[in-house]
Amino acid sequence: MRAPSKFAAVTGLYNVRRDTVDGRGIDRYLGWLNRTVQLPLPFIVFLDPAIEPERVVLKPGDRLVRLPKDELRSYSWLPRVEEICRASTRIKTRRDIAFHLPEYGVVVMSKIFMLQQAAALDPGLEALIWLDAGLPQFFAEGFPAGTRLDTEFLRSLEGAGLAVQITPLLERAMRRRDDGRHFVSTANRLVSAPDIYVSARRIDALAAAVAEMVETEWLPNDLWDNEQVALGCLMLRGLPEVRIVEVSMQFACVAERLFGRPPRAPHKHSSIIQRLRWHFGARAPVEGPAGQGSE
Repeated sequence: MRAPSKFAAVTGLYNVRRDTVDGRGIDRYLGWLNRTVQLPLPFIVFLDPAIEPERVVLKPGDRLVRLPKDELRSYSWLPRVEEICRASTRIKTRRDIAFHLPEYGVVVMSKIFMLQQAAALDPGLEALIWLDAGLPQFFAEGFPAGTRLDTEFLRSLEGAGLAVQITPLLERAMRRRDDGRHFVSTANRLVSAPDIYVSARRIDALAAAVAEMVETEWLPNDLWDNEQVALGCLMLRGLPEVRIVEVSMQFACVAERLFGRPPRAPHKHSSIIQRLRWHFGARAPVEGPAGQGSE
């Protein structure tokens, strides 16, 4: 087994006014982003032009790409997604932020397309990993100084077109050969999406598969969901060259393995009171850690 000869991380930060839903403002995400990009990989950072670039603290070898939202492939879906989130009777839950803040939903769906654009920017790349701007929230005190890349784990991913962590829910669906259609518009956690490893030779096919599914199956049929469900549905259909790194309800196990298992932050479960408030329409924290244009 060998590690990719050229490997990079990709992330993005867009101001989608998430603070209007759960209080997580752009300043918090900038703080997380500036810790994320210090990890020992070259980063390609896609940044909302509305955010001042000098607020992002890059290290040597990193690259900043100021890309307007309306140039994201998924952003063209926004008018239809807004309509679906407002009026569709096919949405099976209203508790997920992807349904409460449509702009957030289309931005997090752009992760695969940003990976595709990053691969096009540097044709020499063999593999890429998406790392959410908010990744440090999953680990105690972010990542400790001196964090190193686990090259043995990276070598173990040789031959993978896509490497992800899945949840027990998706594992059970795979065992029963589920087609995944009933998961759409549920916001069920199927795949952990803060950390998505892809091979550069497979990213175009993966992006095309996501776009085709959303544009020909979801949107025309009043359906919408997040990138976790999109990837899970494609895996259930037999997406080739998939490597399941771990089955867990935690977030970011791929990043955890890649960076030498740094200490975890305490997992915060939504309380039953929060769930009831959300169910009856009151403002409440969104379930699960999630980020601005990221988890």
